[in-house]
Amino acid sequence: MSVASELHTSLRSMGFWQLLLAIVFLASYSLAGSTLFGVRGRVRAGGVALFAAGGFTALTNPWEHGMLLVAAAIGGLGLFSAIGWVLSTAFHLPHGSVATDDEVAMPAEPAAEPAIVSAPLRAPQHKHIPAA
Repeated sequence: MSVASELHTSLRSMGFWQLLLAIVFLASYSLAGSTLFGVRGRVRAGGVALFAAGGFTALTNPWEHGMLLVAAAIGGLGLFSAIGWVLSTAFHLPHGSVATDDEVAMPAEPAAEPAIVSAPLRAPQHKHIPAA
């Protein structure tokens, strides 16, 4: 029997707990590699991903198939990220999530914004973009 057919048999025999740990691993691994949270949140997500991957591997029979599936998931997420980066670069999309004034059609008379008391900002503030 080939390795691919053995992996397919392992995938078919997965139970509820294995599937749950696989989903938790994929979600937390994605969060650990993103910038959605700060450093503390990413470290915690990485710990949860490591725990879920270990649990998934321990519940898979044989455990080598669990390790191969975890490695394939990491490679798949890396490939997904690389394709997103290539498409973003190819279409010259901005790498930030904040729209600039050049990208948004501004109304003829912008509404006056209230004065802001000068206080140090903890996070970057985004401009309010009125709905069209």
